[in-house]
Amino acid sequence: MAVKDNAPTSIDNFLGLNMSKSGATQIALGESPEMYNFRITKDYKLEKVNGYDSIFSLTSVTKDVRYKGKHKLGATEYFIVVVNGKIYDINPTTPVEIGTITDAVTSVFEFNNKIYFLNGTDYKSYNGTTYEDVVGYIPTIVTAKNPLDSTKTVLEQINILSNKVIEKFSGDGTTVAYKLEYNGTSIVEIKVNGTATTAYTYSSGTVTFTTAPSDLENNVEITYTLYDLDKTGVTNNKYVFLYGLSNNTRVFMYGNASAKNRIIYSDLNNFGVPDVTYFPSNNFLDIGSNTYPITDMNRQYDRIIISKENETYYACYESITDADGNTIITFTTYPLNNSHGMIAYNQGQVLNNYVTTIDTSIVSWVNTDTKDERNAQVLSMKVEEWLRDKDLSKAITCDYQYLNEYWLAIDKDILVYNYSIGVFYIYKFNDNVRSLYVDNDIVYIGTDKAQVFEFKDLYSSYNGTAIESIWKSGYIDFGAEYLRKTMRTLWITAKPYPHSSLEISYASDRDTAYESKYIESSYLDFGYIDFGNFTFNVNYKLRPFRIKMKAKKFTYIQIILENNELQDKIIVNSIAIKKEYGSYSK
Repeated sequence: MAVKDNAPTSIDNFLGLNMSKSGATQIALGESPEMYNFRITKDYKLEKVNGYDSIFSLTSVTKDVRYKGKHKLGATEYFIVVVNGKIYDINPTTPVEIGTITDAVTSVFEFNNKIYFLNGTDYKSYNGTTYEDVVGYIPTIVTAKNPLDSTKTVLEQINILSNKVIEKFSGDGTTVAYKLEYNGTSIVEIKVNGTATTAYTYSSGTVTFTTAPSDLENNVEITYTLYDLDKTGVTNNKYVFLYGLSNNTRVFMYGNASAKNRIIYSDLNNFGVPDVTYFPSNNFLDIGSNTYPITDMNRQYDRIIISKENETYYACYESITDADGNTIITFTTYPLNNSHGMIAYNQGQVLNNYVTTIDTSIVSWVNTDTKDERNAQVLSMKVEEWLRDKDLSKAITCDYQYLNEYWLAIDKDILVYNYSIGVFYIYKFNDNVRSLYVDNDIVYIGTDKAQVFEFKDLYSSYNGTAIESIWKSGYIDFGAEYLRKTMRTLWITAKPYPHSSLEISYASDRDTAYESKYIESSYLDFGYIDFGNFTFNVNYKLRPFRIKMKAKKFTYIQIILENNELQDKIIVNSIAIKKEYGSYSK
């Protein structure tokens, strides 16, 4: 058969990972069956990932960083790090230890000018000066009550975080015996006409005054201790979700191993102030059966998406008026989908207004108005092979909005979904990821060795270690799987940085060993200059590199790009492959 020539085949758009088809011969031109430490830019170019560097570490400590994040109290910003059973503020040049806490995954949030810490054992607060156990709000359960309990106004519910309540009586000027709602274990304090008094005795739920209080409304205030309430209904929770219609007026808690399907939520206190130390005894939602735990809560528009391991629900904020004219806030729950749930605790993200969760796949909740199996859209079809090999219950996620990247990290491997262009790629770190936090253009990475790294454009290594980057094309047949081909030349167009290089090689169905070529480009930048490798190349513009590389009698060929240099950065704009068609394949 006569040999014919053809114009070069160009890869102008890099389309990320596609692991879905065996042998990588069926994937689209520009897709890759294997790539790591390269990202895809918004215009579909191939860019070597930036690096990270250390901003905090504990010497000789091998413990998971449980939490890190920035919080403000007034005008003061704190960068909180929870590790090795301690809480640090790392904003100062020398980190400051705030206090100790059980070494466990910790949720941290700010509310009413305090920072709160919850981890399944402890519920702590910090106001910038004092770090302490959270003390529960004392509710006023009744007011305008007469001494014999024949008339009263029911006000607040018992607080499961406190074993104390307040009752307000209206004296009648003659009665000395005042009957309480409950047989309290002890009296904390009694005030008559606003003044504390000890002129009483207490027995079996009845307070007997030495002198009858005067005839005034709500002039007797009795604070007493109930039976020993189980505060673990609050403290055993591990995760929090802040929610409100116009602002976050309530904190929802879940992750209690003793009540796996239960969510509790805080309320407004008697002064109308949102209070995360007040958890009324009836403020709870039981979602499905207790067999499967609640794993996540996320907000989508005005509703709450509630994930369990095996299914998904949603809840709506509802305001109703009872028979007495009181406004009652409720959160009614509805089933949404019984095919998809969330396997990784507290790792849902909201991408472009859609909640994104993980079960055996990465799922986007595109419609949460009604129960419908079609409301869960699987995003990860092209990387299901990678997901199948991982324990997704250990996934740590974040939304890196600066680059429109959704990260799913398991130990050192980070699967990245660029949701602005719909492509996947992988970062391979040198350190195990245990927590992630995003602040503007920086991702903060907590490791299993009590370290915090910042990942941003400034760095071009992984904490001083060279980043090993590789991109492989699919096996390309140039539209003629029935013909042999020969490649003699290809062109790489790249954007130079102060130092850029690339190793180019190939593999084919014919060759088990393959040739490689090295290209290098730099421009003058005194911030990066190494006078031992001085260059007068000052071309900042895109540059095509012509590479002579011969591959003979192949049916399929794979182009491989690599960069393992310590300080290199590079963007590859295109690859053009000059091939010649030959005889029929055998």
